[in-house]
Amino acid sequence: MADSCCIRLHLLASVFLLLFSSFNLQGIAAENLSKQKLTSLILQNEIVKEVNENPNAGWKAAFNDRFANATVAEFKRLLGVIQTPKTAYLGVPIVRHDLSLKLPKEFDARTAWSHCTSIRRILDQGHCGSCWAFGAVESLSDRFCIKYNLNVSLSANDVIACCGLLCGFGCNGGFPMGAWLYFKYHGVVTQECDPYFDNTGCSHPGCEPTYPTPKCERKCVSRNQLWGESKHYGVGAYRINPDPQDIMAEVYKNGPVEVAFTVYEDFAHYKSGVYKYITGTKIGGHAVKLIGWGTSDDGEDYWLLANQWNRSWGDDGYFKIRRGTNECGIEQSVVAGLPSEKNLFKGLLISSFNLLQGIAAENLSKQKLTSWILQNEIVKEVNENPNAGWKASFNDRFANATVAEFKRLLGVKPTPKTEFLGVPIVSHDISLKLPKEFDARTAWSQCTSIGRILDQGHCGSCWAFGAVESLSDRFCIKYNMNVSLSVNDLLACCGFLCGQGCNGGYPIAAWRYFKHHGVVTEECDPYFDNTGCSHPGCEPAYPTPKCARKCVSGNQLWRESKHYGVSAYKVRSHPDDIMAEVYKNGPVEVAFTVYEDFAHYKSGVYKHITGTNIGGHAVKLIGWGTSDDGEDYWLLANQWNRSWGDDGYFKIRRGTNECGIEHGVVAGLPSDRNVVKGITTSDDLLVSSF
Repeated sequence: MADSCCIRLHLLASVFLLLFSSFNLQGIAAENLSKQKLTSLILQNEIVKEVNENPNAGWKAAFNDRFANATVAEFKRLLGVIQTPKTAYLGVPIVRHDLSLKLPKEFDARTAWSHCTSIRRILDQGHCGSCWAFGAVESLSDRFCIKYNLNVSLSANDVIACCGLLCGFGCNGGFPMGAWLYFKYHGVVTQECDPYFDNTGCSHPGCEPTYPTPKCERKCVSRNQLWGESKHYGVGAYRINPDPQDIMAEVYKNGPVEVAFTVYEDFAHYKSGVYKYITGTKIGGHAVKLIGWGTSDDGEDYWLLANQWNRSWGDDGYFKIRRGTNECGIEQSVVAGLPSEKNLFKGLLISSFNLLQGIAAENLSKQKLTSWILQNEIVKEVNENPNAGWKASFNDRFANATVAEFKRLLGVKPTPKTEFLGVPIVSHDISLKLPKEFDARTAWSQCTSIGRILDQGHCGSCWAFGAVESLSDRFCIKYNMNVSLSVNDLLACCGFLCGQGCNGGYPIAAWRYFKHHGVVTEECDPYFDNTGCSHPGCEPAYPTPKCARKCVSGNQLWRESKHYGVSAYKVRSHPDDIMAEVYKNGPVEVAFTVYEDFAHYKSGVYKHITGTNIGGHAVKLIGWGTSDDGEDYWLLANQWNRSWGDDGYFKIRRGTNECGIEHGVVAGLPSDRNVVKGITTSDDLLVSSF
């Protein structure tokens, strides 16, 4: 994956160089300024007077200390957004948001996410034309805090020095979109690792007016830090539709964004109020961080932005600019991306977590564990209960099985809360009309995988089966391709990040594995092979298999057999949201608490009647309906073969979070990567969904 991304980036950079002079360019271009103009001072009494005496200006001008004795040339050097080749936006998705989203009349990210100190930070880019990097790095730092509750300061120096031609020309200007692509494919280290200014004085960009772009050293200033481990990544890079509503929705949902706009001479004098262009020559293009919006006392709608010219400039480092009129092009060039969890949780041992959520079994005695799971008393108690709503029997699947052997199948481990840090919770439009009954098997009858009932054997791999089977179905639904994905790949190769293989795992981690590593087909890496039984599940004590990373057939390549997910998310625990998710995108994985009586399920709508809590189980939810007795239910496919339950399926009470069934719903969307060769943008297009 990394190799293909790098090739793509270097090709793009080459295109920039080869065609830069011949492209129709879009973005921000400065006027050609005379030598006399360039050597004159940027701050002018005439401009201050013209602005302050204009009753319709709406803002106040002053001699900002930041540019005392600065020439126009020195000021111009700071404006580092260079004209962007149109090809830089090829394949970059334009994100739009739901127009029905109710937005506040005023919004300030500093108060909305008051725990995020980075949002309130005002920096100084010095004399380097690095605004394009600052606007991106500061926005992404904020988004890491918003999404992961992690206050981090990311390094502008990494982007300036190491992004190279993809981003432009370092201190001589760059492309904001290039910075976000760099985050996605290469990541960015922390300010602590690679500071913009260091403690020896001034050996980084911005110290002197003609300071060159620094060299890319790819090492942290502290020997105690590793460059690769300090990297923080982005998930996507996208533009925002230039409608003010879409820009506001993006900031409201995901945090600050980077904006680029044209700067005129009068902007250097901004002190307070809502800026709009009044007078002076066009100087160049600038990038900053947009953090909110509002309306002034004079009724002027504005955007609220943080600059990086230190607090001696403007309104304590901030400024407002007219909103809704694309003032100076401010609404035309809005870019952003989402932070990734990649590298965030390295080194954390699962055993060290003390904050766990999910499903925990009761501590069972040795006597209990060695007793039979199927009991006449349970069958009798359920079947004689007129309010049970379901029938119990001795399922062949667990004939002669002990409680310990049954318990081993229940592989959903109590999940560290950190596993859900940054995982989006998806909800759906409540106005969506849903049918009273739905069965994915008939809705997508061409997808044979949906009606498949498998057998996890004796391995606690339910967390992997529920995920792999749901994703297989979603590939068919989206791409009309019947594919059977490999449980064994996930079980063997995800490692401790997913849990403990046959000894249990975390469903959400399985979906993250699909996203970052992909999963091969069952044909490439089968769960059971045709020689009998050499894969997990054959014997009660069979260990988790080793990760071989090669297909059983010499005619298949492991990497080419990979199928990827775009995203990993939780579904809001309201039944309507779960139904909408299945209705729109296909089956989902659910986790729930299993009691002894569940082993005896034969038909009807299950609810817990009797027996001890044994553990957590994961299965595939494929539909819903209402029984003849008026009981709302979920329809689910288990992986205990067809001798268990209702031909391998079961129903469970819907709308009451029976056994926690509605609380642990996870899913993701399939990617066209490796499926439709040559398409590279669809993964990013889905960024706007979350």
